[in-house]
Amino acid sequence: MHFWIKIFFVLGFMGLFHKANAQLDTLNYLKQFELNEEKYIGEPFSTLLEDMDVVKPKLLFTQRQNCSYETQFWFIEEKPFSGRYKMTIVWQNAPFYKSEVMESKSSYLNAAIEYKNYVIKKLSVGFNDDFYILHLTSKSINKDTDSYNRIDSYLKTNKKNILNNSFFNFVCWLRPMNLTRIKNIYDKSKTVAPQTGFIVVNPYNKRKKAKIIVDWDSPISKNKILKYKKKKRNRFDNNKRSFYVEKIVKDMKVFRLQ
Repeated sequence: MHFWIKIFFVLGFMGLFHKANAQLDTLNYLKQFELNEEKYIGEPFSTLLEDMDVVKPKLLFTQRQNCSYETQFWFIEEKPFSGRYKMTIVWQNAPFYKSEVMESKSSYLNAAIEYKNYVIKKLSVGFNDDFYILHLTSKSINKDTDSYNRIDSYLKTNKKNILNNSFFNFVCWLRPMNLTRIKNIYDKSKTVAPQTGFIVVNPYNKRKKAKIIVDWDSPISKNKILKYKKKKRNRFDNNKRSFYVEKIVKDMKVFRLQ
């Protein structure tokens, strides 16, 4: 009897040891991607997927984080959103791709197809991490908020945060106000646009409008502008967002519109 008890004890111990080793191997494998983060930063998700040939995520959840989106991936499917290994990816300018909202996919296969072209901004790996939801609070504007006053006040105190940085920083701060119209201002040669004008509208009161003129660090080629300007002309749509958000701001001025 004691012999069989010892056998069961040894087998149980070996099982736990094997499970612990498997957990360690999985964690070490995933940690490689975190340690080699520089290889994936600025690259599409497809680059990471090609290298991830041993294990694949089973569950995922996507949500907005400030002006970016992040996705939590789990690699062991015990029950929904309780995987023991989690990789969190923050996407670079994800809300400026095809739509304002990045959908949370129910399966890894759908995510691999939908997310493959999204660019990685940051990634991290954790063991036994909890699932969490970010609670977002809207910026305090209402129908009486004047677009010009709001932008003018911000530029007077925070212009240093805008200059010599990507236009994305300003677009991020501007929300929930909208950029609705755009007009490129060309130089005498008519081949490059050193400036671009944008109309800003309070979404709760469209009569509260302002105009900003942005000086770019590097003039934009007319040929590049014509590539996206085939449809909707001067409307500021998602394609134009994707085009402008990475441009570097040299200077910015705001004007009141009646």
